[in-house]
Formats: sequence, C-alpha cells, structure tokens
Amino acid sequence: MQNKIRRALKNHIKANKITVSAWCRRANVPSRTVYSFLDGTTNDLGASKLVALADAEQIGIDQLINRITFDRTEVLELAGPIVERLGSLVTLEEVARCTGVTLPSLQTEWVTPNDLIIDVYLRTVPVLAIENLSKVQGQTVRERFASSTTLALEWVSTHRDFYLAAQTAILNASRKRRSNFQRANEEVIKKIADEILDGSADLLIVDKAQKLMMARIYLLVFRHFAMSYAHTLDLSETTVKIDDVISFMLYARVAK
Repeated sequence: MQNKIRRALKNHIKANKITVSAWCRRANVPSRTVYSFLDGTTNDLGASKLVALADAEQIGIDQLINRITFDRTEVLELAGPIVERLGSLVTLEEVARCTGVTLPSLQTEWVTPNDLIIDVYLRTVPVLAIENLSKVQGQTVRERFASSTTLALEWVSTHRDFYLAAQTAILNASRKRRSNFQRANEEVIKKIADEILDGSADLLIVDKAQKLMMARIYLLVFRHFAMSYAHTLDLSETTVKIDDVISFMLYARVAK
C-alpha cells in the first residue's frame, strides 16, 4: 500500500508540474519528511500529512492517492483484450486511452507494461488451461497428452504475441508476481495429474507424488517447445518434439 501511495504522489507532482518544496510549504508539512517518503528512506508518511497535502491541492485524500477511482479487477477485465491484442507492444498510455482509467491510476498498480501483461496472463491463462484439460480425449496416457498439447498449441497460435510477451515479462517480474506465477502453475500441474494421468488406462504409476512430478515435467516441456512454436507456428514439428520427450518419460511406465 505504501508503494502505491508513493507512486500516486509522484504521479500527482509530475501531472500538476509542482515541486515538493512548494507543495509542502502550502500544506505546512516538512519537505524533508515528504522527500524521505518519496525516495523510500521512510515507509510511512502518516495520515495527517497526507490530509494536509490533499487539502493544499483542494482535493480529497482518496482522489490524491487514487483510492476510490480504481477497481483492479474491473481494470484487468477491461485491459485484458487490449493486452492480448498488442502483446509486447502494449503501453500503459494505450490502456489508459482505451479504458478511460487515468494513467496515474494505472501506474499506482502497474509500474511497467510488463507488470500488467503478467497480471492479465495470470487472470486468464491458468483458468483457460484448467478448462481445456477437462476436454482432453483418448484412452492411453500418450493419447491424452497429445490431446492436451493440441488444445494448448491452438490457443498459443491465436495469442502468439501475448504468449511471448508474458513469457518474456515473467523473467523480469517482481518476487510477488513470480510467486503468483508459480502458484498458478501448481494448480495447472495438479489438473494435469488429475485429468491426463488419472484418466489414462495404461499408466502403471499409482503414486500421487510421481504423477505430480510427471505433470510438472510435461508442463516444462510444453512451455519450452511452445516458445519455439509461437515463433515458427510449425505444428507438426512441435508436436513431434513434445511427443518424443513424453514417450521417453513414459518408457517403462505404461502397460505394453
């Protein structure tokens, strides 16, 4: 929350072309205190000082820190189609223009476009992946893996720019967003174990931990080859490569 307030104050200063010193004089707030908060030296400006700063601008504190003009869930819903369409070319300015949410409001939650890309990805893709895993077909474990791969690659082919942008963005993500990404992956891994492995007629392994390990390997293999596929869109080559790795993983683990 303090980081959001800090960004909101910085955005207000920039948008209104004022100086910290002049603002603090009008608010009767020590400028040293505000500077320390803005540069991260201190982490709590205090409610009374925020009220004084807002009064000096003749606005409410909620308006100053964008507390009542911002609904994160709603903005993600509005921004989702824009981010999916533009991929790595998306900018916060474009999202602000298309959604009607002010740029300073967006910047209190997403410092960079990559932050927004990741959050849109985490809001939509894991849910879609879990839904698609419920649609896999086939009797054998290899057939079910192949069905899952086809469904997933179909989505990648129609969202290639967004998929590549998200995979790149996660490399430079904050610790919090990386943790969110890993949690989402774990949910998908559990679904893979439930839908593909538990639903297969020929898998010899019954131990849940081993199934989760196999599901984790499959997800890693898919993500690796899906990156190449998003560049080439060579479906046959990609499916063959994934199937080869899966076949090696399943060797001696299925009934012959």
